[in-house]
Formats: sequence, structure tokens, C-alpha cells
Amino acid sequence: MTGPAATAEPPAVDDVPLTPSEPASLGDLGDGRAFGHVRVGYLPERLRWSRWSLDGGDRYSVSYDYAGDPGGFYCVQIFVYEDAAVQELDDRVRSYRDENDGEDVTVGGRPGYLVVQNVGEDGTKGTPTLFLTMGDGQRAEIMFSPAYAAGFSGDRAVTAELRRVGEGLTSTLPSPGGSH
Repeated sequence: MTGPAATAEPPAVDDVPLTPSEPASLGDLGDGRAFGHVRVGYLPERLRWSRWSLDGGDRYSVSYDYAGDPGGFYCVQIFVYEDAAVQELDDRVRSYRDENDGEDVTVGGRPGYLVVQNVGEDGTKGTPTLFLTMGDGQRAEIMFSPAYAAGFSGDRAVTAELRRVGEGLTSTLPSPGGSH
């Protein structure tokens, strides 16, 4: 090669700022009653899948609202935790137990924990929540929005409806023996 040694040009600088990508959705869920590894057997009257879902891999969620509600606020939201995420949820429930905040319950023959989360953070009574053990490697967190819960005739009615949703929630994860 003759002449001065060729020097490599520095790589072009990309001035476009990185934007975080949206979490993946669970796709078209039809009526929203089957998502991830669960099936929702019961929803309170008039509620429909809100067309919103979130897929975080070992944790995923859908929400339900009144069909056509222009405000678009959720009424019921269900988070499902699997594998490594189960420990995170178990730790949260343990902290509620340690504070004597909430109560242990049995729902559909499965252990659960009822609590009102986020009390007073937004000027409301909080978010009625049922944590439910679905299996060794799966937990569910069923939440009623404070605004939705306010439409019930009292705390007992909210708890009864949370329990009904929990009773109808079933796992579709294969059992360790290979069948459902």
C-alpha cells in the first residue's frame, strides 16, 4: 500500500435517544377470560376485558372494566406471578402478616390472604386485594379499584365478590405429572 496509512473512521454517533420499549402484551385474548396460564371463570356482572394486558414474563396481568366506559379506569385487575416472581409476592404477603394487616383465608380450597392495599395514598379507602395460591409455582393477586369497590354495599360485599372471582380462577399450568 502506498501513501499514508488508511485510518478507520470512528463509528457514526447515533443522536436518536433510546426510548424504552413497551412491555409485550399477551396478544388478542378474545374475551380476556384465558390469559397466560390461568382461566377466569367468574367476573362480576357487566365487566369485560378492557383490552389491556401486560406480559412481564414471569408476571403478567389483565384488567376488566365496564364495556364502553369512556373513562377507561379498571374495575378488576388480576396479576399472575410464576416461577421466580412467586417469592416477591410471598414476601409482600408476609410483610402484611407481620404488620397484622389483612387476614388469612381459604378460597376454593386454596390458601389466600385478604388485605386492603395502598390505604390513603390517593384519598380513598384503598385497594381491596385477594392474594391466592394457585399452585407451588403460581400465585394470583386480584384487585378491585377503590372506585369500583365503593359501589358495593360495604366491605363484606366487596370481600364476597373478591372471593367469587378467586374461586373461579383456575390454573392451566401442567401439573408435575404432565397432565392438567
